[in-house]
Amino acid sequence: MKTCVIGTGNGGQAIAAWLSSQGNTVSLYGRNSEIVSELSSHGSIQLIGAITGVGHLSEVTTNIHKSVSGAELIMVVTTANDHGSIAEQIAGDLTDNQIIILNPGRTGGALEFQRALEANGCKARVYVAEAQSLVYACRLVENGIVNIIGVKDKVLLSATPASDTSFVLEKIST
Repeated sequence: MKTCVIGTGNGGQAIAAWLSSQGNTVSLYGRNSEIVSELSSHGSIQLIGAITGVGHLSEVTTNIHKSVSGAELIMVVTTANDHGSIAEQIAGDLTDNQIIILNPGRTGGALEFQRALEANGCKARVYVAEAQSLVYACRLVENGIVNIIGVKDKVLLSATPASDTSFVLEKIST
C-alpha cells in the first residue's frame, strides 16, 4: 500500500519504519529540513527493542503536497494542535478514497480535521479516523533509530462519520 506518514518525531519514524518493513511504500513528510535531510541520507529507519527491523523509505520530504499525492493511507503522527493546519495544507491535494488516520486524535481531532478539509474546499470522498493513542511506547535513540519500548495490546480507532469505522479498520487490517 502506498502510504504517507506526516511527522518525523519518534512516533512518525516508528510508524514509517514499521509500515515499510511490512512491505508498504512509505513517503515520510517533515517540516524540519535538518531532520528530513538526515533521514533522507539514511534512506531507512531502524527499529530496536520490542520490535526489531528496518524500514526503507521511498521518500523523505519537506513537500507535504508531494508526499500525500497518490497515497492510499495517510498517517498523521503529530501533536493535536497541528491537525487543523495539516488539513488546511492538504485539502486541495486529496483524492477520493484516501484514508487519513490521526495518531493519536482522541480529542476530537477527526472532527476538527474533517471540518478544516471542508472549509478549505476539499471535495474528495476521504475517510478520516483517529486512534485513541499511539500504538507504540517509543523513543528516538537518534534520527533513524527508534527504540520500541512496548506495543500496546489494544488501541481504539473511530472514523467520522462512525459508519466509516468498519471500512477503515478493514482496509488497514490487510
